[in-house]
Amino acid sequence: MATLAIAQGLNVSLGVPFDNDNPSATADYVTAAISAGSLSNGSASIVQIFVGNENLASVDQVPSEMLSYITQLQEALPNVPIGTVQRNTEMLDSSRYNAISGLADLFTACDVVGVNIQPVFTADTAATDAITLVSNQWTELQNSDTESRFPGLADKLAITETGWPSAGSADGNTGSVTGAQQFYSDYMTWAAENLDASRSHYFQMFDLPSRTNTVFEAHFGICDQDSNEKFTL
Repeated sequence: MATLAIAQGLNVSLGVPFDNDNPSATADYVTAAISAGSLSNGSASIVQIFVGNENLASVDQVPSEMLSYITQLQEALPNVPIGTVQRNTEMLDSSRYNAISGLADLFTACDVVGVNIQPVFTADTAATDAITLVSNQWTELQNSDTESRFPGLADKLAITETGWPSAGSADGNTGSVTGAQQFYSDYMTWAAENLDASRSHYFQMFDLPSRTNTVFEAHFGICDQDSNEKFTL
């Protein structure tokens, strides 16, 4: 996928899957990421690599293998920022960040840290108010309390997931095409004013009907499963 994207002149933020129950399975992905890291097409290239995505949501210790893979990638690709992607919960909720041994060490080892901020999972949030929640949480991630817990984190942060679904209803929140369009527009405006382009990502391009773990997960695409735009971009 990275090869195809770079061939089309696109920069790529590359994800390396990490399975807490089978860390050795990540080795092949790391090898592939190292190969991809050397690709370029004009100004298009791999701009950052993330090891693991929300894999710390239910653990009490950072797997040592994560740090090993991050170090391996940093040594192989010294000009590519290497890090991980985790939920905002692990950074802002004391019941989580106090429960995970090695979390500060992980963030210290990273060159870049992706944070997923999904406002639809905060109860009683309207689509029209969702960008305010994102902005407030981003500000909290930059404040002195967060800096004291995770020194240097603020300068490493990138938003790696944010979006609003076009269907589904739970906890006082409702997905709709109108809401998805509203939040997309609001986020694009906010991100242009607050984030470097390489530190801003939107979730996601296409609907994934196979995602059934929540009522919203299948409906985050700005296009449906057949690649039709849900609204004018």
